[in-house]
Amino acid sequence: MGMLLSTVSKSVQWQHDESTPAPMATDARQVTERDVDPRATPNGSNDEVTQGDHDSDALVEEAQPNIRLLINHELPDGSGNEHSITFNPHNTVSQLRTTMETFSHVPQENIYFIFKMSQLNDSLKLNEQHVESWDCITMRDNRLTYSTAY
Repeated sequence: MGMLLSTVSKSVQWQHDESTPAPMATDARQVTERDVDPRATPNGSNDEVTQGDHDSDALVEEAQPNIRLLINHELPDGSGNEHSITFNPHNTVSQLRTTMETFSHVPQENIYFIFKMSQLNDSLKLNEQHVESWDCITMRDNRLTYSTAY
């Protein structure tokens, strides 16, 4: 269980030294509470790991899961291979295209990615694309196109 820690947030600047006490809160609204999870760090100290940033209004970007892509090589005789590739959501569409090009020895019409994406915009990262449904993205003539999954 975490401990409850009260902190004071005040918009004044002061220089800390041994003889200068920290400014005291004059208004109850300036006192905030946050949960603290004390854990031992790898160096053995018991630094506090906080559950949020109380000193600023900045939002911390939520961690996003990696995007898993399934590449299925279907050969004319019905045989084929399946590869699973994991992409960081901050990768670009260009990086996706580059990866697909590594499978150039397989006929392009037989390579597809199962990807949760309805359109690919080169100016957006993978996690910024407009996600609507599971689609099949195919590369033909070095161009990625999409079609609705069957």
